[in-house]
Amino acid sequence: MLHPSTNKACVRYYYLAPRNGNKAEIIKVLNSHRYTIDVPMWEEDVILEPFYTRPMTVKEEHNCRGAETWKLFSDWSKVCADLLKNGVAENELKELENYRDNLLSSENMVA
Repeated sequence: MLHPSTNKACVRYYYLAPRNGNKAEIIKVLNSHRYTIDVPMWEEDVILEPFYTRPMTVKEEHNCRGAETWKLFSDWSKVCADLLKNGVAENELKELENYRDNLLSSENMVA
């Protein structure tokens, strides 16, 4: 699916909150083909919507070769390291960090 503002292939980020003793996960989907994803969980399926979408970098496009590719992270610092490794612009890194802060603050309010 194309990024709505640039007509380029996009990366979508999804947040799976901690549940049943498991850590929270950030799911990065390159060449995302749809807005939502289904995550099979024990005894249920969870439907997630992205909290952030951005255009793919040239390096990401080369690495996944047009195929939908998922990466799972359980640590925000690893998400940031992945972004830097793939040449994501500084403003997009800051934007994603703002989303992270919003997700974590809303998660703490629920807990």
